[in-house]
Amino acid sequence: MGDFAVVNVNGKLQKNGGNVASYFCTPAGRVIHALGKPVQAERLLQEARWALQTYQDAVRSAPEDVEQQVRSIELAHLTALKTDRDRFESLAREELPRANEDYRTRLQSYRQQHANRVSYTSHRVPEILRVSTDTTARRRAARRLSGDRAHQILAAQPLAPLSDVYRELFEQLTGERANDQRGLVYSAAKGLQHARENNLSVLLVFYNGHGENHEQFDSAMERLVDDVLRSPSVATPLQTFVVVAVPIRQIPALSNLVDLPVYALPSDSRPALIITKPNGEEIASLSGSVHADQLASHLWPVIHQQWLDRAQQLASEEKFPDALRLTRKVQMFSSVASQREQATRQINDINMKLAEEWASRGNTRGAVRLWTSVQESTQSEEIREQATERIAQFASRG
Repeated sequence: MGDFAVVNVNGKLQKNGGNVASYFCTPAGRVIHALGKPVQAERLLQEARWALQTYQDAVRSAPEDVEQQVRSIELAHLTALKTDRDRFESLAREELPRANEDYRTRLQSYRQQHANRVSYTSHRVPEILRVSTDTTARRRAARRLSGDRAHQILAAQPLAPLSDVYRELFEQLTGERANDQRGLVYSAAKGLQHARENNLSVLLVFYNGHGENHEQFDSAMERLVDDVLRSPSVATPLQTFVVVAVPIRQIPALSNLVDLPVYALPSDSRPALIITKPNGEEIASLSGSVHADQLASHLWPVIHQQWLDRAQQLASEEKFPDALRLTRKVQMFSSVASQREQATRQINDINMKLAEEWASRGNTRGAVRLWTSVQESTQSEEIREQATERIAQFASRG
């Protein structure tokens, strides 16, 4: 659930954030214990053994009484905090009036903010309105105890369902905001999977965003969409790309789903644009201040390379006319000298194969014409000698 940002520190990529929390639960999904942040194996094993032994003792003392098991787990956490139940409950009673008042204040504010809505169930209700005042008072009382934060939280809510405490535990144990609203990320993951399955290049757009989960476009992202991505010079080549836009702080969630590499994002401005191969390998990166023509000049070479690769595949399948059609388009339109040279080489290779096919079918004149074309255009001495040899062989036959 955690979000992290990737930063470049002295040429080395580092992740800021992206913590984890471990939850030790019963078979029914109730939390016995928890642990925040990455730890060494011995520490994880130590906490796991504590959770297991504590739960086994609770079940052994009251096999059929769940409420008694809850109280047993509560006492175990309080003991770990070096306090007793009487003191804890006294602190909770002290906190209850303030918890009640805070709840009323927040509820009133919430109602005022959403007075025009038909019902309160039509959108996400803040957690503060879903947590009872008793629980809030117990949480605050537990924070007044000295000791491990996980024990404090779970003393306040012993054996609570994971859904009730996972957010509080994650945020309190890691110091980071939990984000489990990942609809946009799942949609992006599907797009990237589609790109891989269909061998499509990708334009990744990472933006700062705003709103609760940073998913809403910020002003810089809106300008990029309106002035660059929708411009005719960019919209045309983008038709052959999969375009994925994700808030920067949700990149780790996306990486977990589709195993993206770590990208060094341009630090001068946001959003950041990364052009990748279907497998996520970076081809080029640009800042959000890029102009439409600049972006287009990076997109077209990717498309032209795809055409060359596709032409090579078609040639291997002996679909020579289709292969030549694609390769000649690259030779004509590519602004990259190396691509034009590659296209010329591929055209000559295809013509050599096509000439052999024509010769085998008795089209000697057509075959000689193709070999002559290769002879005059190739930069490869080996290919020129082969073409010359084949021309001479057929010339000797009259």
